[in-house]
Amino acid sequence: MCQPNSSTSTMVAEPEGSTSTGTRSRRTSSDKDSAAAEMKPAASSQIKSSTSSTARLTSVPEVQKPKTSSDLVTKLSDIELTDEKAERNEFHFRYFGLLDNFLIKNFMKDKRDLPLVYLQLNIMTFLVPFAAAVVYFNTWYLGLIYLPILFVGFFERFILMMHFSSHRKLYHSEFLNNITLYFYAPLFGTPPGIYYLHHIIMHHGENNHGDDVSETESYHRSERGFRGFLFYWLRFLCGLSFELPLYALKTKRYDWFATCLVSLSFWGATIFALGNLFGYTGVTCVLVIPHFFGLTAMALGNYAQHVFVDPLSPGNNYTLSYNCLNTEVNQTTFNDGYHIIHHIYPRLHWTELPSKFRSTLAQHKTERALTFRNTHFIPIALLMLTNQMEKLVRDHYVFIDWAAVKREGGEVPITSLDKEVVPTVGEVVADLERRLSYIPPYDRKIQ
Repeated sequence: MCQPNSSTSTMVAEPEGSTSTGTRSRRTSSDKDSAAAEMKPAASSQIKSSTSSTARLTSVPEVQKPKTSSDLVTKLSDIELTDEKAERNEFHFRYFGLLDNFLIKNFMKDKRDLPLVYLQLNIMTFLVPFAAAVVYFNTWYLGLIYLPILFVGFFERFILMMHFSSHRKLYHSEFLNNITLYFYAPLFGTPPGIYYLHHIIMHHGENNHGDDVSETESYHRSERGFRGFLFYWLRFLCGLSFELPLYALKTKRYDWFATCLVSLSFWGATIFALGNLFGYTGVTCVLVIPHFFGLTAMALGNYAQHVFVDPLSPGNNYTLSYNCLNTEVNQTTFNDGYHIIHHIYPRLHWTELPSKFRSTLAQHKTERALTFRNTHFIPIALLMLTNQMEKLVRDHYVFIDWAAVKREGGEVPITSLDKEVVPTVGEVVADLERRLSYIPPYDRKIQ
């Protein structure tokens, strides 16, 4: 969508293949002759009354119907922002609050990170013993109970806890910080020590472009159905084991190259050793199945977060992702929905993401950033893959209007409030389709 000015709102750019007024093709002489012939009245029409002739000659095309409220998308000024005050739901139990002061005083860097620490304690006191029992007893019965608890109750929470604790360390002790990356991570499908290189160094360093093996720009994301995602998923699945070490080698991070080789070798050796010692049924449930499930979930999640990339400004952090607000998932994922904010301020504390969104609404507006509500990344990707773009826009898209910017204390151009036009559902759908375009290689400049 085009940038707003003092007299227009954010509008959708022309779709590819359309012609502007200045490039519209001219008629040939034969076309003119044909058109003139069509305009000549037939002999029989000449005997009609002058009244009917006049009526025919003065007829005009049908006037376009005015936009109705049902055609327009939701404005941000019409909804309340709720994430900032929502109750946290990242962990399952808090041990009666008895450990709060002890943890804050002796171990933690920031008391706001108690939800992350309690989630780690939930995993240590409940999930780790359960996983050990599945491996020890080596039975599918326990495994089939364990896996739904892992995937539904802990998986998404853990991945986002690992994500934010990698950007900002939780503890003064480096040993405690590494427990998540090296001990807990394999239970959730990530080989030990790999995540930091993959996400912090590569994904944020390359910023969804070029050497980022998880980039989305070079894929034909406009292809409907899951075929378009299939190639991305296959590369994501293989890239962890092959492309990631090569990335470390290519960028001369030799210490991380060695870490990759040692970690992957140790992970494989652990599966082999536990399988020989206790049997492969339990090991499959605890380490192998979570690995393939985890990579699939993370591939779909990253694909969803960066599926809409503006081909006019792919290097702009405001247009290589989007934000999801007013969704319960933000309360279980440490406000992960504010992904534009996270890419611009990767070390910003997770509790500050909603307020930073409010304070940067004017920039979001002028940079044509996308915002959705009451949904999250994976549901958005599923709606896109199943060709339900109109439903996505009608139910979840939020137009950032100048009235909302003013409400949240942002600076607003004087004439913008009076003359702003809200786009229609169809216009936004066209803009989203444009942002699914394949983006060829280019010299990237991060904005």
